[in-house]
Amino acid sequence: MGRVPGPLTILYYLKRDPLLKETGYKLPHSTRTIWKVLTKYHRIYHPLHGVAEPEERPQPGVEWGMDFHDVTTVPTDPEGKQQHMVEILNLVDHGSSAVVASEPATDYNAETALRNLAEILIEQGCPDRIRLDRDTRWVGSWTAKDFPSPMLRFLLCLGIDPRVCPPQRPDKNPFVERYHRNFKYETSRLASSSLMHHP
Repeated sequence: MGRVPGPLTILYYLKRDPLLKETGYKLPHSTRTIWKVLTKYHRIYHPLHGVAEPEERPQPGVEWGMDFHDVTTVPTDPEGKQQHMVEILNLVDHGSSAVVASEPATDYNAETALRNLAEILIEQGCPDRIRLDRDTRWVGSWTAKDFPSPMLRFLLCLGIDPRVCPPQRPDKNPFVERYHRNFKYETSRLASSSLMHHP
């Protein structure tokens, strides 16, 4: 087949197998059953979730973390946008934990994010590498996986190594994630304090 078949493909070929039909084997009807069988007989690799190995911290100015953060305290528009009313583009230096830039906007897309990042780099200079997640505004669509997105090409042209984190692994971009948690905590605390003083 030239690829690893999934449960749908396996189910399709099982139903067409003449030997299985002749012997009268009871075949599964759902892909879930196939997953269970493959897992039971160790035919699927499941990576172990062990303790992450610590990485050596870079020198200040060498590596930045970059990510968007929703401002949840901004109310939604009843007649328009319901999510991501205001987002902040945050860049954090991994060597010093200092916030390099924090740019809020209501219209972040691939173009506006690239423009804002370019302005930040003009003002702050270029690090050796930037860590980012798989947001489509950074990496584009999965259908164009063989062609770097405009953002990735832009970074490469500047000599910046884009380190795209694996999916669902915020721990791979820890400094900007910690900054987001601190930001969320502080805004929640300030909102609570404001409600207590202004009933």
